Amino acid sequence: MSLLYYNQVQAEGVSVVAQLQINEELREQNFAAYEARYRRRPVIDPQESDKYRVITARNGEPVLFIRMAGADGLQWVPVNSTYNPSYEASRWAVAEKEDLQNRITTIAMLGFGMGYQLRALLQTMRPDTFYIVYEPEESLFSFICGMVDLTALIKHKYVMILFPSYKEGEFYGYLEARIISDRSQAKGIRLPYYASNAVYEQACAQISISTQLNTNFQKMVARRTFLNHMYAWTGLHRNMLLNDLLDRLPRTLPVLVVAAGPSLNKNINLVRELKNRALIVCTDRAVQTMNREQIIPDLVITVDATKPAYFLQAEITEETPLLCSFQANRANQEAFDGRNIYFHAWIGEEMLPGVGHRVLMQGDLGGNVAGGAFITFLEYGFQTIIFIGQDLALVDGQSHSDGSDLGTLKGDEIEIEGIDGRPVYSHRDWISFRDKYEQMIIRYPKARVIDATEGGALIHGTEVMTLQQVIDCVCTEEYDVDAMLRDLPRAQTVEEHEQTLALMEHWIEELDLIIDRSTQLAPLCDQLLRISKYQDFRDIRVRPKHQQMGELRADIYRTQINELLEHMWIREIDLIPDPLFVFQTDQEAIDVFTQAYAYYKVLPDNCRSLQEELRKVIDLAREKDEQTV
Repeated sequence: MSLLYYNQVQAEGVSVVAQLQINEELREQNFAAYEARYRRRPVIDPQESDKYRVITARNGEPVLFIRMAGADGLQWVPVNSTYNPSYEASRWAVAEKEDLQNRITTIAMLGFGMGYQLRALLQTMRPDTFYIVYEPEESLFSFICGMVDLTALIKHKYVMILFPSYKEGEFYGYLEARIISDRSQAKGIRLPYYASNAVYEQACAQISISTQLNTNFQKMVARRTFLNHMYAWTGLHRNMLLNDLLDRLPRTLPVLVVAAGPSLNKNINLVRELKNRALIVCTDRAVQTMNREQIIPDLVITVDATKPAYFLQAEITEETPLLCSFQANRANQEAFDGRNIYFHAWIGEEMLPGVGHRVLMQGDLGGNVAGGAFITFLEYGFQTIIFIGQDLALVDGQSHSDGSDLGTLKGDEIEIEGIDGRPVYSHRDWISFRDKYEQMIIRYPKARVIDATEGGALIHGTEVMTLQQVIDCVCTEEYDVDAMLRDLPRAQTVEEHEQTLALMEHWIEELDLIIDRSTQLAPLCDQLLRISKYQDFRDIRVRPKHQQMGELRADIYRTQINELLEHMWIREIDLIPDPLFVFQTDQEAIDVFTQAYAYYKVLPDNCRSLQEELRKVIDLAREKDEQTV
């Protein structure tokens, strides 16, 4: 059992009204609601009556008891107050709210119990707070479904209830989507009496890391990334999209991902034998090693916004297409102009004429370039993916096949299991890359993933083979890969390119509107802040100011450029206000208006700097167009 208790109380020693019996009609009603939302039914434990009981408390509410081992043998232990469970839960919820800012929040909740705590949180927190509940005992939830009407909680649009029987990584996936994508603040809450749970703890730890990385990204790298995106947008009529290539690639074609780990030197010479027997995708850092052997890959791949251009500068890349993210370093995009195949979208691409519906790949690429290739081809249904050079560990003190320590992770080395069973030394980031591979392998069980690295860390779920074995036994069919890559259609027509430039011109105009509205909003926020401090924000005479603020903010949110501005340009990420202002007390109103005032005060300067960069990119694009003509 995942449940703990602090006070051992015999059920027989509690003043109760009656023990409740399972109501199968009620359970079916709850199960039907769950199935309608989640496309599956909870599982009933045949031994549930030996594990759980529900007995009425003194105030008539049901109380859950669980049979657990104690000092005197098996005992029935209550997990709610035997006097007033709802009141106990409401006090608990108020305490959980105290350390939260008055902002959009996602709650990662371990345990459902009887549902008292979840109901109390729904009544206490902001109405737009989202709850992702991980109940480690599916049998307990199934039992409670026969005791209490849970349909309102099951159907609640801000509540998700998940069990261990869901796919591995799904709980984390939902958390990531809510917290990272929506810039929600996060809080982990473990219900009383619930013990630590590895899945829950790991997901929370990963979210903490991802949130910090996302914050650091926006503060330090996002602007440069956005400039790379903008440059890509203005050259789409000369370049291509991956989905047009995917139409030509049979999913039986093996994909060889060439990473730059030190073990690549062991078998790099064999890669030429896989020409037209696999799609050879070379990571940017492995180019120089491939160039040394004069092996021309089918595709080179890069994703990083700051990856130095010289990694890709080689004789073998002079005619090779570059599979790249829209965020890839502009210098690399420029070097491969006319051969860029864009595969990874983010924010903005869906707005571009003729492009949005054709850019399929979004989301997390796993943190490294080889991971980006792996996840992309895995998600697009390729049946066999082969790694070489994917050490994720130091080999004889080396981190890369080129012998350079540039980009080598600094910090404590961690001993992990090697591909041959012996320990190897890795780093935390490399281990996170390995973990992502393993999660994806579990998520796509029909795919065959082969690790032919011949060194480094063990990636669980892969078939470990030598590259020669791969050549002899796996990649035995011939394909005309060159023909598949030849004469790909352009991502945009010339007309769509002109529409894109016109759209970007429109964004410059929208930024003028945002400057105007934020210039009005800053003093208005200051006024409402003073009213909240010294008067009453509920005063009917203040309503016109609140209405004016709502109208000014609505004008900003109606623009297209605002989403790009908030996600890619604003460095003061902690100041960005929620789309909806929610406050019920003077202190909450003070917190909201303090933050909003600080944000709208700096917003005009942020808008002007983005306008300047948009204008530069547009002018450069028109200059290139004239030279082409």
